[in-house]
Amino acid sequence: METLTKRSDVMFTYVFAQVLLALYAVFLAFGGALGYYDTETRPSLFAGTGGAALCFIALLYSVFVDPQVGLQAATLVALVMTFYFNSRFVGFKPRFIPAGMLALMSLVVFGSLLITII
Repeated sequence: METLTKRSDVMFTYVFAQVLLALYAVFLAFGGALGYYDTETRPSLFAGTGGAALCFIALLYSVFVDPQVGLQAATLVALVMTFYFNSRFVGFKPRFIPAGMLALMSLVVFGSLLITII
């Protein structure tokens, strides 16, 4: 009985991480589009949509193939996005939206996914 409870807890944790990853991918795509609309910089658009695409690929892999490996890939994407958006926030115009918001969100998602896969 104890093993069944642990297994259901792990599955709930994976489902929570997958939902978080889906929301994060949507915010990445939205942030990239907002950054492009605001400043007309293509790196913002490519980073946002590229990061969102990588997150969706990792999400699909975690849902249909192997949750652990898919979430590990997503953790790596979130870490890279944390560094990218932090450098955009600190290096260019220090405005919170969209770069600062996405840097903070990427850090939270990275931490949550890291706790999930450990």
